[in-house]
Amino acid sequence: MVKENSITLYAIRDRSTGKFATNLTNPSHKFWEKRGSCESALAAYKRRYYNKAARTYKHKPEDLEVVELLFVESKNIQMTIHEGLMPSKPIVTRPYSNSDSVEDYKCPACGDRLISRVQGQWTAGRFVKHCPECGQAIDWEDKPNG
Repeated sequence: MVKENSITLYAIRDRSTGKFATNLTNPSHKFWEKRGSCESALAAYKRRYYNKAARTYKHKPEDLEVVELLFVESKNIQMTIHEGLMPSKPIVTRPYSNSDSVEDYKCPACGDRLISRVQGQWTAGRFVKHCPECGQAIDWEDKPNG
């Protein structure tokens, strides 16, 4: 029974780890609003898994299941759910304290490195719309030229 002032979302959980699998789709999704969309993403992943036996996947298809999540309305929960859907600027870090010539651009949600810039040239990564690790939408509008 869905309560008033609640949100029902669907996710894919790996039974072997108990964690949500967020890297099955491109762009990555944490949650789906419709069960059918979530099931379609899982089915597509399973087809890819069986058709490309030479590749290695992080999750065994037989360990994955669709789960229903019911969130009772709370400003904190709603903010967390919708935060990942809103594009955020990447975090710029300088991995070497004695050098300004290397910059890493990281996901603002999980800290995964997306791309690096070495002496003004983009290298070791790519400009993605969503973080491949957690699904956070990335805003590249103000990226420096180089």
